[in-house]
Amino acid sequence: MDRTLYIGRYLQSFARRAKPAAGMVALLDPRRYTKRHAVQIPEIHFRDATCEEVACKDWTFGWRTIVPTDSPQAQYIRHDDRRYVEVVRGEGLVEFQFHAGQRCFGRQHRVQSGEPAIFAKGLKDGGLVLQEDDRFIDEFNEDTKRLFVAKSTGSYTSK
Repeated sequence: MDRTLYIGRYLQSFARRAKPAAGMVALLDPRRYTKRHAVQIPEIHFRDATCEEVACKDWTFGWRTIVPTDSPQAQYIRHDDRRYVEVVRGEGLVEFQFHAGQRCFGRQHRVQSGEPAIFAKGLKDGGLVLQEDDRFIDEFNEDTKRLFVAKSTGSYTSK
C-alpha cells in the first residue's frame, strides 16, 4: 500500500477515536476548538530492537527460568543456542540459569525509528489536514496563547 494512502487512512481512524483527556473542562464552545494531533504510527515510527539496544534487564543481568524437567519448554531451552547452566531441582523441576549478554525469551523490544511525527490539524467538517512541523508548532503556540488570554480575561477572541 502507498505510504501516503496508509498514513491518510490511519489519521482518519485516529481522528474518529480521539477523545478529550479525562478531567478536561470545556472553557469554550467545543465547536470553536481546533484539534491538533501529533501522531506516531507504530509501523512507521517504531522498529524492532535488540536486547542490548534497550538495555533489557535480562540481557544486562541474566535470568533464571524454572520449568518441569520433561516439558516442551525444557526441550526448547536445551536445543536453543543460548548459554545456560542447568540445575536439577526436586519434584521434577529444572532451573535454567542464563548468563548476561544474551537475547531474552519472547520479548519484542521496540524503539523509535527516528522518523518525524506526523502533524495534523482538525478541520471543522471532522477531517484532518497534514501540516509541516514548524507551522503546526507555530499555530499551536498561537492558539495556546489565545486560550491563556481568554482564560485570564474571561473572554474569547476568535481569529
